[in-house]
Amino acid sequence: MLIRRPILSFVAALVILCGGLSVASAKRVERTQAQHYLEHVKYLAGPELQGRGAGTPGLERAAKYIADQFREFGLRPAGDSGTYLQPFQVTVTAKPGKDNQLSLTNYSGSRSLLMESDYVPLSFSSNGSATGPVVFAGYGITASEFHYDDYAKLDVKDKIVLVLRYEPSYFREGTQGKEKTYTHHSHLV
Repeated sequence: MLIRRPILSFVAALVILCGGLSVASAKRVERTQAQHYLEHVKYLAGPELQGRGAGTPGLERAAKYIADQFREFGLRPAGDSGTYLQPFQVTVTAKPGKDNQLSLTNYSGSRSLLMESDYVPLSFSSNGSATGPVVFAGYGITASEFHYDDYAKLDVKDKIVLVLRYEPSYFREGTQGKEKTYTHHSHLV
């Protein structure tokens, strides 16, 4: 799927939108008030943009909004064909292949695992095969702020490392709201 989006990331765009440009005219300087920044953030993070996922109408509206703001600020386009948008390819509907398989072999024999119930390939996984000893590394996290290190006493060199998804529950203690928020340690990448 071909996506068109501003060359700068949304974060960089917000910095430009909110930071005020040193070459701005007096009229533009007036627009750099806190309320103006907040309106940009509210729109870009609002429900009408539906989370801005790749390939969604919300992302397209956000791209157009940011491009319009660049134009209003007087920035020169740097994208293809003199536009504020740059096309790029992104995969949005990855599905497991028919030949996906995972099996385990130990001292008592070999066992094939079932996709979806025993394992789930990740959409950013690549094709390939691996054979080797497996070592279990808990959540696979080293988090000095929690005095936590799953790798402290493990030798993982030249081994397949098996980890749990997410993070220990006490990492989320003290987070706000009904649903406790996961820390950055729970991210897959």
